[in-house]
Amino acid sequence: MGQDDEVLLPYNASPFMKQVLTDTYKLMESSRYDTALHVLSYGFYTQPDSLTKLDQYYLHSYEAEIMYYTALFDIGLNSSLVTLSLAEELKNDTLIGSSANLIGLFMLNLNREREAVSYFKRAIENIPFNHNKSYLSYQYQAYANLGECYLKMGIADSSIYYSQFSLKEAELKQKERGMALALWNIGEAQIIQQNFAVAKSILKRSYELVKNTKHQDVFLMILTSEMTIAGQENNKTEFKILINKALQVCDDPRITNLSKTDFYEAALPICNRLQEYGLLSELYNRLLSLLQERNDKQIDRRLFVLEEYFKKNQNIAELTTKNEIQEKEIEFRRRLEILIGISAFAIIVAAFLILRSFRQKQKINELYAKQAAEEEKKEAELTALSERMEAIFTERNRIASDLHDDIGAGLSSIRIYSNAALIQFGKKPEETQKLLEKISSNSSNMMEQMSDIIWTINPKNDSGESLTLRMKNYALDLSGASDVHVHFDSNAELENLTIHTSARRNIYLIFKEVLNNALKYSKCSEILVDLQVRSHILTLSVSDNGTGFDVNSVKSGNGISNIFKRVAALNGEIKMQSSETTGTNYIISIDISNISDARKDNE
Repeated sequence: MGQDDEVLLPYNASPFMKQVLTDTYKLMESSRYDTALHVLSYGFYTQPDSLTKLDQYYLHSYEAEIMYYTALFDIGLNSSLVTLSLAEELKNDTLIGSSANLIGLFMLNLNREREAVSYFKRAIENIPFNHNKSYLSYQYQAYANLGECYLKMGIADSSIYYSQFSLKEAELKQKERGMALALWNIGEAQIIQQNFAVAKSILKRSYELVKNTKHQDVFLMILTSEMTIAGQENNKTEFKILINKALQVCDDPRITNLSKTDFYEAALPICNRLQEYGLLSELYNRLLSLLQERNDKQIDRRLFVLEEYFKKNQNIAELTTKNEIQEKEIEFRRRLEILIGISAFAIIVAAFLILRSFRQKQKINELYAKQAAEEEKKEAELTALSERMEAIFTERNRIASDLHDDIGAGLSSIRIYSNAALIQFGKKPEETQKLLEKISSNSSNMMEQMSDIIWTINPKNDSGESLTLRMKNYALDLSGASDVHVHFDSNAELENLTIHTSARRNIYLIFKEVLNNALKYSKCSEILVDLQVRSHILTLSVSDNGTGFDVNSVKSGNGISNIFKRVAALNGEIKMQSSETTGTNYIISIDISNISDARKDNE
């Protein structure tokens, strides 16, 4: 993955496997990953007896790459772990390093950055510097991936340090993409450190390397970083020049939907900061359309790829079982022919062997029964997965509808207030000031809603750790904007959960509604938030030291009815207590089975 030039196929694979890998690589180059996996599966089960461990290594490596480009990171991680096991059996350091780099990439995309760091460092230790096997990972790629990992963790100094090593080898090998990515890492790190002048100079070098090449996805990343700097410096003129270039790049058919999505999401807050509301509306509509299209395509493609994956495993199991049965039958016949020509003693031995043969057939029947049970289990898993993907598709459509309604209404109100302000400008300054304040307030609310919905859509945020971090940030923002001190506490058990998208959204909106009610109505000076997971129960407790209220008289107002509806949607329980002396306390309890069907540590 990630090579600059044409990839040469492994010279040491078997002749049959070279053809399979050639056909697979050509299909991957044209993004036909479903057909590529079908061809690759043919290589797994057509000649299982002739496959060397090296052949198996390349088959599983290509399978992992297909899973990577179709965003099936969990299954791809399993395939890459198989390649590492085979490489260790072969005692080949270069193969071990290439596998470690691949595993690190999956860890990085699964938000397991600390584990990814250890695998990237192992890759660097094992991959030779400046080797000539272009079908395996290079050392500069592992260094660049490690730099990006530290970038994602917000550790700018480490990102710069390792990216400089990546740049050194990429320059030696004259890899334009490798040099550009290393420089981009360093430029992004400088942005984190607020060194905008240095960042501009570095990004310009990266820009010149790829602006007229096939690596337009990297070019788009660089333009996005330069736009970020323009936004921080409030340079509208530079921003407009850059975003026009970026929009032209987005029209290039080589740009993936994932790259476009990352660009739109990064550009929206910059447009809002620079008050480019017309451009913001255009980018929002593009993002909405792209998310809908991407979800439709990804669900169909992932289901097809998963079907091929399980079909391949089933065929391998069937062939293995068939070979074992044939070997047992051949051995039995050979012994029986020998026993026919010998004496009475041999007859006794033959009787013994016949009894043994009967027992072997019983074991074979048991093996068939076990195989049938495993096939039923796999079919059930595939059905469950299909239902889960359909549920995700429905949820994404619902969120897209909410995005259209909420943000559309916000943009309409901004347009109305803007027209009114233009009419009143110069005539009624006070009225104009009020209208501009409304526009500012509505745009801020609109961006907050957009941020919440985009955060909900992104599957990378389906974790307890992401939910906890967003809740803490929201609480800190409220605390910083008021005189109310918000204290937030949570336990580590929550971070190991994978939470359904709809459940994560409801929990976050319940938390926001409760917190906002306390700030608006309770006249409190302190709010205590406690989020815990114990004995398979998620408990959210929010307490304030305010004036309290009559619980029975407000259940239909102040957003409390929304809180009760969302708790009911999660099949949870809510207790609400309030008095003038002790303030108000919400305790919401939800069974984990209602919001999560997997844990990260079991992936």
